[in-house]
Amino acid sequence: MGNHMFILSLLYASHAFIWTTSAPSPVPNRPTSRPAPRPASPAGVEHEIQERDWRAFRAKLEGAGLDADAREAWSRGRSGWVHSLAAPEAGGLLLALPFSATLCHAASPYRNEVFRYSARRRMALGLPKAASLAKERGDDPTAWKEDQYRRDARLYADAETRRVVATPRDERTERDRRFMEDRVEAMERARDVVLVLSLDDNGGGVGLRLGLQDRCAPWGSRRRSAALYAALEIDGGGYPDFHEFDEAFGSDVAVFLGGRGLGDPDWEGVGWQGEAILLHARPGLDGATEIQTGCGIYRGGAAAAARLVADGQATTREFAFFVGRYEFGPGALRDAVRDGLYEPAACASSLLLGEAKLDDASLWRDLMRALGGTSAAVEALVRGVRLPSRFSRVDDLGPDDCIFGDS
Repeated sequence: MGNHMFILSLLYASHAFIWTTSAPSPVPNRPTSRPAPRPASPAGVEHEIQERDWRAFRAKLEGAGLDADAREAWSRGRSGWVHSLAAPEAGGLLLALPFSATLCHAASPYRNEVFRYSARRRMALGLPKAASLAKERGDDPTAWKEDQYRRDARLYADAETRRVVATPRDERTERDRRFMEDRVEAMERARDVVLVLSLDDNGGGVGLRLGLQDRCAPWGSRRRSAALYAALEIDGGGYPDFHEFDEAFGSDVAVFLGGRGLGDPDWEGVGWQGEAILLHARPGLDGATEIQTGCGIYRGGAAAAARLVADGQATTREFAFFVGRYEFGPGALRDAVRDGLYEPAACASSLLLGEAKLDDASLWRDLMRALGGTSAAVEALVRGVRLPSRFSRVDDLGPDDCIFGDS
């Protein structure tokens, strides 16, 4: 019994010793993976950077798509970017699409007729289907089929034009008249590149057509400078002094026709209607406002621009004057894009204002090529197609006018 008590005492003492010496020490704080908070940025700086860079950032995302190679090849030697948009936006572009492309659009009332015409034509000529040709060459069958329909749409438009012209006037249907009106309207807007100035809540908007310079005397004139001066829109920078304006822009002024149907100017290039709008890419110019935050295109500031040019701090090439506007009534712009008459796009301001002094057809071709994909295919289809010198209504068409079914 004594031995058992001794052993129990020994075990109790040893257990107490182990417990006191191996008691857990306080657990240190666990390291956190959250970084130390960054010092706050000055108020407004971060917001300003985001507003200015969002368009370029979006362009980078678009450039990583399927058409990146085409855009990269086009952008060599240019400091800018271009990509398609799902909907128009202020500061963006509208690229007019040719008649053959609108005929095949999902919203076109002629779409099914084009498809039936294409099927009958290929069956009569024994031509293989687009899917078979695409499979042989290892290409995308859908792209081949769309390209085939656009090519056949041109032939369909020519055939329909000849049929309507050959039909006596009293036997023409409302559908015939509508087709010919759509055809003429497509020719009138052919190759147009429109800079969107503003959008409204009713699906309308205002824009300027780029690339179409007015015809004027090559030596400039005081009367021409006075006419432009009188047409200037009023902005917050005040009205410029006429003598300073004439000294700055009088002999070298380039005026672009921002709308259609402005009439023919006289021999000195004076025949404008409406206000003259000044566009440029100079931030901070007194009286100028950015047409859309972050787009880099500014409107107005003629007085400050004239002072800079007169003082030798800027050149006339930095500024472009536009007379007339490209106006869309309520719902007109929304419907035009929905019906496939225009393709919305965005473009870098550095590239856009630099290209504004090219002729409109060259600017349209370059931009469509740069977008790649279907846009480049549409441009290739109408490449080399000449437009008629006059856009006649159906009753004035002669035999030679019927071949221009496409714009």
